[in-house]
Amino acid sequence: MANQTSSVSMDTRDLGASLCGPICRPYYASPNKVCLVASGSWRYPYECVYDDVDQMAEPLHQSSLESNRQSTEQDLARTITSGDPGGSLLAQRDLVSPVEIFGNGSSSVPQQERYIGDDNINPSPSPQELGALRLAIISNKYSKNELNDNATQDLLQPLLEPTATNRGYRKNQLRFLAWATAHNVSSTMFTGADVVNFLARLKHDHKLQLGALKSIRTAIAHLHDDSRSISSHPLINTYLDSIAKQAPPVSIHKPQVDLIPSMVYARSIPSCFSTSVSLLQQKLAFLLAMAAFLRPSDLARIPFDSFKVTPSDGCLHFKVVSSKERRKKRKIVKDFWVHPHQDKELCPAFCFTILKDHPWLQGRTRHSAPFVKANNINQPVLSSTISSWLHRRFISLSITEPHVSIRSLVSSAALDKGVDLQDIVTLGNWTPSDTFRQHYQRNHIADVNFTNTVLDHAVKIWKYFMMLKKTGLWISKY
Repeated sequence: MANQTSSVSMDTRDLGASLCGPICRPYYASPNKVCLVASGSWRYPYECVYDDVDQMAEPLHQSSLESNRQSTEQDLARTITSGDPGGSLLAQRDLVSPVEIFGNGSSSVPQQERYIGDDNINPSPSPQELGALRLAIISNKYSKNELNDNATQDLLQPLLEPTATNRGYRKNQLRFLAWATAHNVSSTMFTGADVVNFLARLKHDHKLQLGALKSIRTAIAHLHDDSRSISSHPLINTYLDSIAKQAPPVSIHKPQVDLIPSMVYARSIPSCFSTSVSLLQQKLAFLLAMAAFLRPSDLARIPFDSFKVTPSDGCLHFKVVSSKERRKKRKIVKDFWVHPHQDKELCPAFCFTILKDHPWLQGRTRHSAPFVKANNINQPVLSSTISSWLHRRFISLSITEPHVSIRSLVSSAALDKGVDLQDIVTLGNWTPSDTFRQHYQRNHIADVNFTNTVLDHAVKIWKYFMMLKKTGLWISKY
């Protein structure tokens, strides 16, 4: 059909049977589809925005599909039975006007995405399309409030920062969008039952625990038009509570851990120029985590130029910029002073000095990170890499329990050595001390002699009773 230019006019005549409808689509198929989003502007998965046809003043190229003003019932029947009702044309990803599909593009449009294509071809969106759809949904949530570009950008900035939290959210949001597309579920107006079905699918397919399911619920709630309704939905809460009740019992007491094997291994790594940069970085990460109760994410947020060794006392000073903690929702900078150790092989300041002057690191920039990749000294390592260093190289030598926080081990060891609890809470930056007691403190019941402490008073009373009985005072009294 030859392309020609014509003005678009409104036509509300009944078209008879619709050529589109919701179809279930598998995960792995070629992305041949047209996506019509009912709410707001008409969005295509590639983040191209098409306004409603009735709002367009300029002429458009007429669609290669047959016009509804000229089609007859015979033409419609011939199109349906021809074996290719638009599949080849839809492969070109031409957007079909909502006026041509639903008549008037108003209230007759359902509040969910509709995918139009051949019934014999069930296309699945590519990762790029899912990512574009995710960005469009997040952006559209604020565009509905009639905000200007500056306000929208300020609101979107914290949601799109490349943080570990946002990366986890993005992964689970893409999971949900793929599932919702395959099951013809709205991406922005899904129900609590849809969320429960999705969580149950992930739980049974990937053996996810309760904590992971809660994180996924939080992530996909950001896609909904009313996020609070998903966060507090009674059906979802009931489902998560049932999962918690079915979980096996967990011990509230944690055994004490002897860190001597880990420290012996750290000392076996010589702090000298002949040691590889990789081993020196791993040793420094372990010593700093031990001396300052640092997380792997804290170690990844230390600017290299913030390190300073004071000549007078040999203390190592550094800063952790934009750590996980907040003060009234603002990012903070934490300053640390690490005292030197009498044994140079266990001294963080001496290890840093050797690493700073190492011949293999002389070419890196001043504003680089202290922990960098061995094959690219100007590219910092991720916090997950530092976490892998600590667990595989050091923590695994002292304990076989998985997912053990080094902050838990170090803070409990400090409490065993007589360090005041308030000092531990302050250094660890735990807001209430209960957080340390419930989540980080290891078991100290074995160190307290409750038997002799509690029963000693009963022994004294018994001895006093026997003395009264021997002297006859007990008989005369009772």
